[in-house]
Amino acid sequence: MYRGHDECMMLRLWISGAMLLGLAVLLGMGPGFDPGPGAPEPGAEAKREALRLYEEEARRVGEHDHIMRMPGMIADRNTRRITLFGSALAPTPDTPIEFYVTPEKSGKDHEALATVYVKPSDVRRALEFIGMKPGRPIDWDALHFWPKGERVVMKFHWEEPPAEGRDGQARQRTVNAEALLFNKAERKVFEPVGLVFTGSRMVEDDEGNPVLLADIASSQSIASTYNDPATVLDVVRQAGQSEVYETIFPNPAYRFKRDQPVRVTIEPERREGPARVMGLTLMVQAHGDGPIRDLDQLRFSLVSKGDGQTILEPGALASLLQALVQVTERGHDPFVTVQLDKKMSILAVERLYRLLDRLQGPSGIRLERSPEGEPFFRAFLPVEEMKDRERAIFPGPELRISRRGDGFSAKFLDVQKDWTLTPPKLSVKEHEAADGNAAARLLGELNIPGRRHVLVFAPREMTYEQLLEWIGPMIKSHPVVFIFQTGGAEGR
Repeated sequence: MYRGHDECMMLRLWISGAMLLGLAVLLGMGPGFDPGPGAPEPGAEAKREALRLYEEEARRVGEHDHIMRMPGMIADRNTRRITLFGSALAPTPDTPIEFYVTPEKSGKDHEALATVYVKPSDVRRALEFIGMKPGRPIDWDALHFWPKGERVVMKFHWEEPPAEGRDGQARQRTVNAEALLFNKAERKVFEPVGLVFTGSRMVEDDEGNPVLLADIASSQSIASTYNDPATVLDVVRQAGQSEVYETIFPNPAYRFKRDQPVRVTIEPERREGPARVMGLTLMVQAHGDGPIRDLDQLRFSLVSKGDGQTILEPGALASLLQALVQVTERGHDPFVTVQLDKKMSILAVERLYRLLDRLQGPSGIRLERSPEGEPFFRAFLPVEEMKDRERAIFPGPELRISRRGDGFSAKFLDVQKDWTLTPPKLSVKEHEAADGNAAARLLGELNIPGRRHVLVFAPREMTYEQLLEWIGPMIKSHPVVFIFQTGGAEGR
């Protein structure tokens, strides 16, 4: 999907790197360049000034149980505010911004607004100290595609220098972090909707010791402008990293001087009242006899996962839509797990998921992964081009289910592309699959990696229960499946 863009990006980075290396050689700063004994470390003076300001504030607030202090950061449990003492990086207006702030020596100075002198794990610990609970970062392997957690408000405080070439006094600025970014695609500043406290996640380092992923990941992200699986603070929307290079740049309305002191404050979005995150279970029940193909043959109910409260008694589709709107209008971020009636046809399943997908968004709902042993909702909304074996880089194995008498039969196709040949050669080996367990065994015997997707072709009148009998066993090892409907004009 992004292959062409990624190739262009790699070419641009290679050219930029070559140009920089050539310039360094011309200036006598190529490989082996030694700035000389006693030369100051880049950014050392900025760090000293930031930590001097920290020391001043640390002395002012003193030592108390409600205060957490460490060089470069103060957290106050009473005010529920964290202050980071950092230095401005002053990126140029054409610099893509991936991070609001970056730790010292992260290697990300060229794509951030400011450097701070604490680790991501320090920021997480401070957020917990002021009473916030970490949520859940995105995790593509676990099919978690939305950052989940309560929100914080991040603000930058600094003395803005006068415009270049003009006289005047610097003026004190306090600005929401989002306002410092410009969305070039939409030609507007990002809305101040806050950041999600995902908290990163704990992993083991090379020696088996527990460590926060954000501390050791290549991004070392404290607060990212895209969905980073390792970050402590994520954006509210769904945003891939490739989007940054196309859309997110510094807002030219604000000015920074390189290395000038910057204070970055972080506070809970809500100091009281209901939590923003609300887990919901949407239960879908078939209503009436005969094949369940249309949404008006279904009844919907909603239950809160937190306290088990019934949000919606079984009702028609219109009542479900109204209930979801009411939840979002109360300021909640609903994370919805869907429990499907197994009597639904896969055509009805697709129609329901297509509708729910349109309701997703930063101001709408967020669909969670399906119950154990069931495919993720996007399995029913495949991209048609995926069926094109010739265009696919790694064409997926295929399970083709067809009607046979009162039941079903299936063929398992091992589709491979040999990239050692020019042009690449496509090969297809066909195997009979007596049932879902046989199809799962074939996946294992053919050593098809678990990360590879499986294309499933099934009759649209097939019930969800019948489909699960065929694909349920393989989902345990190959959770990413895409289902194309066959049979009739409405089949896929």
